[in-house]
Amino acid sequence: MKKRVLLAVTQEEEAKLRAALQPDYELVTARVVSEVLDLLQQEQFDAIIAGVDFDESRMFDLLRTIKADASLKSVPFVCFRGREPPLTVELEASVITLAQALGACGYLSSTDFAYTQKAGEELRLAIERCITRSGEAPGE
Repeated sequence: MKKRVLLAVTQEEEAKLRAALQPDYELVTARVVSEVLDLLQQEQFDAIIAGVDFDESRMFDLLRTIKADASLKSVPFVCFRGREPPLTVELEASVITLAQALGACGYLSSTDFAYTQKAGEELRLAIERCITRSGEAPGE
């Protein structure tokens, strides 16, 4: 059975993630925080991938909300940046530190995978490692 992943991302980020994760995962997309929370109340997901630019840069708001909810906090949450240009080293380090402090299982940037022929496969493997490190997914 495919793992179900909720994508809380922009259209640009969604295209990169779908290219990397399909057909191995069942992907559901939401564009705003309220839609994500509604979906999480109605359905079960094995992981959430949220883009830094999601819903007017509300990824951290979403992460805080999910990790504060006892019924959702065990769902692995991956922070993702799929946009160019890359952040400065200092700014990206701050984003990573905050993501970890709030309980994300990882932070991935598509720019880290942009210069190889197997970029999509490497991104998929990095996401899988992050989800797996968080323990057994709730849907299993």
